[in-house]
Amino acid sequence: MRVATVALVCLTAAAVCTGSRSPISDREILELSAQLFDSDTNNVYDHLDVNTGGRVPYGKSTDYAQAPLLEPFNATRYLSAPTYTALVNFYNNYERDVNTNERHTPEEHSEQVHFINKITETPAINKVKQFLSRKGYVPSSVNSFKRTMKALWFDFYGRRRGKLTSSGFEHVLLGEVKNRQVSGFHNWVYFYFLERKNQVNYLGYKKYKLIRGRNTAMVIKFPFKWDTYLKPVTSMLVGTSPEVEISLFTLCFYARPDRNCRVKLGNQQLVLKTHTYRSGGRSMIGSAYVDL
Repeated sequence: MRVATVALVCLTAAAVCTGSRSPISDREILELSAQLFDSDTNNVYDHLDVNTGGRVPYGKSTDYAQAPLLEPFNATRYLSAPTYTALVNFYNNYERDVNTNERHTPEEHSEQVHFINKITETPAINKVKQFLSRKGYVPSSVNSFKRTMKALWFDFYGRRRGKLTSSGFEHVLLGEVKNRQVSGFHNWVYFYFLERKNQVNYLGYKKYKLIRGRNTAMVIKFPFKWDTYLKPVTSMLVGTSPEVEISLFTLCFYARPDRNCRVKLGNQQLVLKTHTYRSGGRSMIGSAYVDL
């Protein structure tokens, strides 16, 4: 059984940076990830109408899908959970061009705090917090853990020198534009909202798997266009709640940073990948996604 190397990932002054960390085994990651998926009370896959369309050959970015990936459904009813509404609050907050500095207003700060507060009220985040604090990776204090999560996901850094243009949250859950192509963008909820506005065009799938268990979901790999900008291939979970995705990515960021992180969701074993962005002696999420 392989175990993780013990590496320091200090995020804030409140983070645990003593180096006294217990290794995390592959089996522990599989067991905990399975629990996170099963406990997702805000999973909405069974209320989605998913159109995979045609299969796009590798190396092609032609449109093989006649319909949107996600047909309209009763979003008001099924996306009314506090973590979904907190997520939607961010949709007008960010500049998608990585060359443009981000503005951080007091209102946006409050929305970040609100989002962290809401996800830390869920079983998924609490399971990850308890596990990682027991292993010595994050603070055991609830308030210190919240500050650590906010720094990990929301602190700005520069993908262009001298500019604060990005954050882990923006890159992973919203997406950016870099060198006239889409970068990041691994969240189905934002994709659903942009499809409703005709701002993204799903081109068909490269590969997908249906996940069955106590909950149901899909993992899908596909190309799309965001306005005129192409994303040659992205991958995302479909139907899972924001708190479960944040929980899984946070777990893998600490347990297997910059390496394959094998998780178990329902009847599927999948690989998650996180990439570390290092700035000013701190490590933050540069990217996080499910690989397929």
